[in-house]
Amino acid sequence: MLKGFIQKDDNKSLNWKESCAPEVDLIPLAGSQILSPLQLLLHIIKNKKTPDFFVFRYLNDYPSALRTILRLISEISVIVLCFIFRIRVFWVCHNVDKESIVNFKFITRIRRWMVIKASDNIFVTSQLLLPFAKRILGTTKVCGISFGQVNIEQEMDLEAKNTLLKHQLFNQEGVVKIIITGSPAEKSLHFDYVIKLIEAFEGIGKLVVIVVAGEFDNSLRSIKLLDSYRENKAIILFERYTCFSFEFIKNNFDFYFRVYSDYSVPYTVYESSSLRIPVLTMNKGFLPTLINQYNLGYVLNKEFTNLACAIECCKAIDEKQYQSFLYDHHWGTLGNQLIRNCK
Repeated sequence: MLKGFIQKDDNKSLNWKESCAPEVDLIPLAGSQILSPLQLLLHIIKNKKTPDFFVFRYLNDYPSALRTILRLISEISVIVLCFIFRIRVFWVCHNVDKESIVNFKFITRIRRWMVIKASDNIFVTSQLLLPFAKRILGTTKVCGISFGQVNIEQEMDLEAKNTLLKHQLFNQEGVVKIIITGSPAEKSLHFDYVIKLIEAFEGIGKLVVIVVAGEFDNSLRSIKLLDSYRENKAIILFERYTCFSFEFIKNNFDFYFRVYSDYSVPYTVYESSSLRIPVLTMNKGFLPTLINQYNLGYVLNKEFTNLACAIECCKAIDEKQYQSFLYDHHWGTLGNQLIRNCK
């Protein structure tokens, strides 16, 4: 049996673990990624046996220079331990071109270079990302994995539910309902196009309501976004992390709206596909390539002049499109790649 570690014990790691073939024991590491070398060394001492592999994941850094340097030292230590004990190193590269959070660019470049050089193979989260990854990362040792069906049921935020069910526009017949959740990270451009999207709906004579829910920081961008949202009656704003149950989303929303500047696969695509809800996006970053290839929504042009066409085309998407996408893209792909690469 193959046995090894993967950083972070979030839903993605847990789903990959549960979907591995019986001959793979994938162990998610809880706690800070700075602790990874200690966790690895303690396992070796306790079990008197080395694992077969170690999987790096996100290489985000911290606002603190000290913590970022500690993270660098931690990653160097893991790589050295893996070299000494002949443990294979892999990297799930979630963000091909850049990390989602970068405070110290030079240190991040060093860390990415180091992990690329140390990795026996690099896993990107879509086969369609392979040509981009090989060019951007400067290596051919890249292969594709994926996320999969989203089955975890989330407990509904009752206060948010009551707010929506009492909102006049949200409950008006014929209104198009769009959901946006998450924080406005630098790469998350959809937050910047909310007002323009509302104006485009108004331009084609369609009523629309957009629910925006997420934690906003104190940056100038966030302040400006919040000011514009508060002034618009077509926006229902929750200025906090808000959990909507999948059943509520499926029964009440027509579209997700997501626009990203980077070369990554948003987990939202798997959530929307699992709920059979199309994604509206724009021609930025990698997401439109994915949406067009598998017909999971529609790519709006810069001026949103094709919005009416987008609405009609999304209505025509057969449920089999989502089923086919989730059949071909499943959580077992990481385990399969580990088997291939550890032989």
